[in-house]
Amino acid sequence: MVCNVYRPPSTPINCLESLAKYFVDSSLLNLDTILLGDLNCNLMGDNLESISLNDFISNFNLSQMVGKPTTVIETTKSLIEVIMTSNKFIVCLCDVLTCSISDHNLVYLALSLKTPRRKPSYVTIRSYKNYNGKKFCNDLALAPFHMVSFFDDLNDQVDIFNILFTDVLNQHAPIKRIKIKYRPNPFVSPEIRQLIKTRDTWHKSAIKSNDQLHWNAYRFFGNGVKCELRLAEKVHVRTEIHNSRRNSNSIWKIINRCLPNKSQNGFNTCNPEILASRFNEYFTSVGSTTAQKAHDLSFAHNLNFDFSIMGGKELTNNLCPAFQLREVSQQEVERVIKHFPSNKALNMIRSQRGF
Repeated sequence: MVCNVYRPPSTPINCLESLAKYFVDSSLLNLDTILLGDLNCNLMGDNLESISLNDFISNFNLSQMVGKPTTVIETTKSLIEVIMTSNKFIVCLCDVLTCSISDHNLVYLALSLKTPRRKPSYVTIRSYKNYNGKKFCNDLALAPFHMVSFFDDLNDQVDIFNILFTDVLNQHAPIKRIKIKYRPNPFVSPEIRQLIKTRDTWHKSAIKSNDQLHWNAYRFFGNGVKCELRLAEKVHVRTEIHNSRRNSNSIWKIINRCLPNKSQNGFNTCNPEILASRFNEYFTSVGSTTAQKAHDLSFAHNLNFDFSIMGGKELTNNLCPAFQLREVSQQEVERVIKHFPSNKALNMIRSQRGF
């Protein structure tokens, strides 16, 4: 935390009491504090003001980093611009810069700061490193699952079953807490890395010289990096899919990594009436919206529709009756569901039945 302070010469020195109050409030944030400014207290002299400021520094265990006079005139030298810090180890340089436009020289400091490390992420998984399917089944056969019948309550029976099953599972596939490692892109080869370094070198040179030839070289190598990355990613994805052609789960994982992330800006509501109204508005307006978009598209591209291909008759509202919904009973839904084949996916059933 950096605080800038100025005390006019006419302000009494007891203003340090109010400054002390603010300093105590800021110290509660547990941050390194730097207090700098012109306090008009000459620390090179021996007077009431310098004594009060030195007491303030010692009471809060601060370090005054400026060691040279900040105001130099013909007859006197004074140190009235100060830089005080609660942690002197973060200051790697502090000096006074001579200024010719004023009798107050410039004080400055350089901080030795480090970028805070990102906290690692952990996940809990089951380790199947030493898993043996036959031993697991044998131990399950020896587990006392008959204890479930000792309880009358269904919830208690489920709890006992879960406890017995989980105990056996933990012996063969224990739960472990692992740290997620962020690995680099596996398809980036050393040649591509060298090409990236070349692009960055030309970029720095172009910024420094502002030469058009350097800018052209930077754009040329930048486009080359993009092309090489896209080609390498395609080859890598094809290779992974080819190696996992008999494992559908692995193939879908590869495909999902290539797809862009879904947007989270969706419509969420728990009110069924609002949800039904939104669905109703969408389905009742999809026809008119599509027709309007088709009309705008034809107008933008100067397209003329010929209705003769539909028998010379234009469609009217009388030929298109409104779509109506009717209430269905539970028995009808149950009858349709029971006729679903159990060995086919739902999308295949919809295409066959015309849903």
